[in-house]
Amino acid sequence: MIHSHLEDVPPKPSDVWLENPGWIDGALPTPVAYIDKHAMVRALRHWDPTSHHIDQLEADLLRESDFHDRLAAINSSGPPPFHTPHVPHPSSQATVLHAAIEPEFPTTISLLQYIPQPAKVSKNGRVTQPDAAKKGIGKDLQLVFGDLSRTEVLRRAFDAHQVGLQYEPGPQRGPPMKMWWTGRQKGGATTIETDLEYSNAIASLKSRKGKTQVTIELDVDELYPFRRAILDAPLPSNVVKSTPIPGAAPSNGLLLGTHVPIMDSFSPETQVNGTWILQLRTKWLCQDPTHAGENGAPGHCWRDANGCHIGVSNNGFKVWGAACAARVEGVSLECPPNSPEFDFRRDGSRRDTNSGPRPRGQTGPRSAKREATNDASDPLVSFGKLIGGLISARVAPATPKHRNTDDSPVSTPRKRRRRDSTPEPPSSPIAPPPSEEIQRCVDAFLRKKRIDWTPYIDILMEHSFTPDIMGMVGMVRLQELLPAAPEGEVMRWMKHCDEYTARQRSPKKRRTN
Repeated sequence: MIHSHLEDVPPKPSDVWLENPGWIDGALPTPVAYIDKHAMVRALRHWDPTSHHIDQLEADLLRESDFHDRLAAINSSGPPPFHTPHVPHPSSQATVLHAAIEPEFPTTISLLQYIPQPAKVSKNGRVTQPDAAKKGIGKDLQLVFGDLSRTEVLRRAFDAHQVGLQYEPGPQRGPPMKMWWTGRQKGGATTIETDLEYSNAIASLKSRKGKTQVTIELDVDELYPFRRAILDAPLPSNVVKSTPIPGAAPSNGLLLGTHVPIMDSFSPETQVNGTWILQLRTKWLCQDPTHAGENGAPGHCWRDANGCHIGVSNNGFKVWGAACAARVEGVSLECPPNSPEFDFRRDGSRRDTNSGPRPRGQTGPRSAKREATNDASDPLVSFGKLIGGLISARVAPATPKHRNTDDSPVSTPRKRRRRDSTPEPPSSPIAPPPSEEIQRCVDAFLRKKRIDWTPYIDILMEHSFTPDIMGMVGMVRLQELLPAAPEGEVMRWMKHCDEYTARQRSPKKRRTN
C-alpha cells in the first residue's frame, strides 16, 4: 500500500514507525510505503503532533525545495531575491527608442519525447508492438531574447508544452538546451546551460542581419533532475481523473508520480479484461479467516450452488475476466467458465461437477452404464434375455465353423487369405446451410481474433458469401460492401476464412463430425 499527501486522512502508522519514521512501515499487517516526506509529516501531525521528528523532516523539506519555494518559506516579506535583474527607468527619449527596437524572433520550441509507435502486422498475421521512439514535438512562439533571461526562456518553453507545473529551471545551471538559427546547422548547435553561455549565444544571434528563424531543443530525459516538488497545487488541465468502475472498491491510487502506471502502456484487451477482473475481485471477496491471502488480507472464493468455497487465484481471475470480456456463452459474474481452475475446493478435493460448470469430457457415457445396471434388476427384462438366448442356441449356424476337434490331429496353422475388398469411402458430414456456416465462422473469428463481425452477418448472408468462397470475393468487393470495416480487419477476416475452411475439410474434422 502506498500513501501520499493527496489522501484526506493518512492511515494510522505503527508504534515502531512513530518512534523512528522511515519510507516503509513494515510493522503493519499490510506494509505502508510513503511516497515523500510530505506524507510522513502529515502522518506525524495527525497521529503524534508532539513528535520531535516533525521539525527534522520539515527542515529536510526546506533544504530540498526548489529556489523560489525556499525563498518564500524563509521570509515571504523579506528583500527581493538577489538574482532579480534591476531594470532602470528610461531617462531620455533615446533610451525609450532603444528599448523598443529589440528584435523579435520567430522561435520553434522542440521537446524530445517518447512517442508510442503503431502496432505492426506481419505477413502471417502476428501483431508486434515496437518500442516507443523519441521524436521532437514543436511549438511556435515569438520571443524577444533581448528582454528575456535564460530561466524566463525556459519557463516560456515549458508553458508552451504544458509542463510548466512539472519542471522548473535551475537558477544557476540547467537544464541544457540546444539552440541554433538560420545560417547555422543543427550539427553545430550551441548547448546552453549557464547564463554566460546564454548571453554569448544571444549576442551572436543579434549580430545576424535579416530574417532569422530560431530553434530551441529540449530533451525530456534531461528534465528529470529539474522536476518540481508537487505539494497541494491543482492538477494540470491535461490530467484526467479516472472514473470509478461500477461495483469496484474505491481506489486510492496516485494520479501523479514517477512510478505511476500509465493506461496507454496497456493494450485495449488488457484494459477490458482488467475491468472485469476488478469487478470479480470485489464480488467474490471471502471473509473466512481460514481462506486469507498474503499478509492476512481477505482471500477470494467462488461459491457454487452447494455453498462450497472454490479458491480463485490470479490465473483464475485472468481466465474468468477474459471469458467475460469475450462474451462466452454461459459465463458471467455469477458463473465461471469451464476451466480446471474451478474444479477443486479449498481442501483439495474435487467438487461435484453436477452443481455447476463441468469440465469437458467428464459427462455422458457414465449415465448409460447406470441405466443398464438398473435394467438388469427388472425381472421382465431378464426373462426376455433368457428366451432370446435359448432361441439363438437352437438355430443352426448358416456356415460350418472350421476348427479342430479333440480326435483330429493337430494341423499346422494356415495363412489367411487376403480378401480383396474395396474400402468404403469416409462419410462426409452434411453441409450446414450458408446462414449457419457464416454464423459459425463469425463466432470463431470473435473467439480467436477478438474481432466482432456480428453487424456484418446480414450483408454476408444477403450475398451468400460463405467462408469457402471468400478468397474468390476479394478485398475490393468486401470493402465496397463493408465500408465501415477497417482494411486490416478485412485482411484478417479473409485469412481467417481460409483457415476455417481448411479445418472444416481436414480428415480429423470429418471424423469428429
